[in-house]
Amino acid sequence: MYPLDIGDPIGNEEGDLIYLKLEIRYQNPFGYNLMDSSGIRIYYTDQLRRYEISTLFTGYRRTPFLSVPPFQSNFKIFGQCSTECTKAAFPITTGVKAFSILLRAHETGRKLTLRHIRNEIELEPLAYDNNYDNNYQGYRKLSKDVTILPGDELLMECEYDTERNETFIFGGLSTTDEICEALILYYPRSNLEDCRSQIEFYSYLDAFGVQNATGTILRKLNLPFDPLSSSTSLSKNQQNLTLPDDVLVLGLSGLTEEVPNFFSRLIIRNPINMNIGKNLFNYMQNLDWRNKTFVKSVETKWRNAPRYTYCTGVGGKRVNHPNHIVKIMKYIVRPEKETQCDRQGSNSGNLATFCFLIITSMVTLLLTFCI
Repeated sequence: MYPLDIGDPIGNEEGDLIYLKLEIRYQNPFGYNLMDSSGIRIYYTDQLRRYEISTLFTGYRRTPFLSVPPFQSNFKIFGQCSTECTKAAFPITTGVKAFSILLRAHETGRKLTLRHIRNEIELEPLAYDNNYDNNYQGYRKLSKDVTILPGDELLMECEYDTERNETFIFGGLSTTDEICEALILYYPRSNLEDCRSQIEFYSYLDAFGVQNATGTILRKLNLPFDPLSSSTSLSKNQQNLTLPDDVLVLGLSGLTEEVPNFFSRLIIRNPINMNIGKNLFNYMQNLDWRNKTFVKSVETKWRNAPRYTYCTGVGGKRVNHPNHIVKIMKYIVRPEKETQCDRQGSNSGNLATFCFLIITSMVTLLLTFCI
């Protein structure tokens, strides 16, 4: 439920026809014969609220370049909403106020944090979950509205556990793939709807010693990405829009079970001592991912790498800002102050009650056992 002074408009002043679309994604790997009667209940009123809401999609783009190596207990991936984007899209004087947040990862996600950075200083996290479980997802109402100003940077940090996996987990739509993202409900309504990033192409390769790899599939993804380059293959209209996520494009490009993943279609070209022509996926898979020093080096290089930033307004239109390739802002880290109860959730108004109920239940059980 929204706060009493906030609503989402239905239709507009011109009376244009509008419809609501419910889209549900199912996963039934064992082929069970199931029936579903899920639905939603919508409450509406003709008494308009003071503020209209928007939803901001932030984190890491859905792409194979979100890559989690095997044999890891706490590998981190970082997605960014850049300071350039919020500066270009949010109201100049007031900014916006976040009031509810949904954190998302899939089956190997274990710890999620949405960091908030202003003037190179980390503020209190907007939301976090130190014991994430993909089976228990939901929006968390913040204990108080949090202001996000133009020029603030948001950093989505996701930690994964792939100790039981013998191969890479890549970004995708299935729960056996991975994501790293957050949905922020905020007001008043502004132009910014999608603010995510992914690692720049050559920086991704450089983290494990490859200088260049090629493949015709890259053209479908417009990689390496430069929307305003004079040599770009994008039409004028495409240059004004944010391109769809890589996994959506790849889904239309014939990747099937015979081709395990996107990287099997890329061939190493440099450096020469890597046997030019080697399949990039095979090379990646055969690296020593049990070597903790090597793994930490890759994680750090990816974290500090330049990244493509995708800043999207209403209707999928690209929000103009100075640079489409940026690095995560250097900032003063906020000391973490956690208690056992803090590890149960995030900046939630119900956190104290939740912790109290846990403690009360434990005491009741103990007394019952003793009696």
